[in-house]
Amino acid sequence: MDLGIGPHFICELPTLVLMSKRVADLHFDSVRRQLLELLTDTSVTANSSAIKGRLREGFVNKFLKNHLPSLADYANGELLDIHDSRSGEIDIILRSSWSPRLHLDSGVEVVPVDSALACIEIKSRLTTASFTRSSELRKSLRASYRVKSLHRQNLQPAPMAWGDTFRNLKKKTPYLLVAYKGPKLQTLRRRVGEVTTSPDANDNLSTLLAMDIQLPSALADYWPDAIVVLDPPYYLTLDDGILVPSQSQDVVFASTESCLSLLCVYLTRLVELWNNAPPPCNFKAYTDPLG
Repeated sequence: MDLGIGPHFICELPTLVLMSKRVADLHFDSVRRQLLELLTDTSVTANSSAIKGRLREGFVNKFLKNHLPSLADYANGELLDIHDSRSGEIDIILRSSWSPRLHLDSGVEVVPVDSALACIEIKSRLTTASFTRSSELRKSLRASYRVKSLHRQNLQPAPMAWGDTFRNLKKKTPYLLVAYKGPKLQTLRRRVGEVTTSPDANDNLSTLLAMDIQLPSALADYWPDAIVVLDPPYYLTLDDGILVPSQSQDVVFASTESCLSLLCVYLTRLVELWNNAPPPCNFKAYTDPLG
């Protein structure tokens, strides 16, 4: 798999900076600037990294609630599958509003993975480094692997806007990374390429995750579905047929101030696909009340 480096390279979205921008894009551009200002203001006032983390998550959570279809709800907590495996803490779990959950406290839940539309990780700054060194990107890859390792049930086909069909539950739970600040797009692609273009790509992923992975196509299966950075603004996603009709390529990317527009399009499509053919959670598989 080539995630953006090398001879088989990919699909770049058309430039979204036009003489006259669409109204929705102008709105999302304004929201992007507001989010960055909020991060700066709270960084001056708050000294605790834990408080800063909760604030940055809260700002993005509020943005999503104000813009995505109300058919979805939001939680902080963990995902759980029918084998009692768990994901570790997730900043924002976008889940079905009509599915069961294990309530712990206000906004904190253990969510059945079969109720999860997507998981969203929030970073103040996305740092990168050689895959042998620690970085926020490396931490996010580990989190993505944990999320996507959970078993999902009840995959069902749903029609796409362009006439094809897509399973409203992806085989692996969608994992998206949103960072307020990050490296340049070409820097991120270069770091990704260090992992993905060598003959031992799966071994490289094992090194990144500090886990024993012996699966074919591990990079395609466990990589984040989308990475969104607000400053400098860009969007990078797997070519999975959600954002645009699949080109049978590896990555769709765009350096654009309207990165939040693309994020909302992607997440809205996930909600719409789920609502088109909502799958049953089969909550009984998570319990054993009769022994």
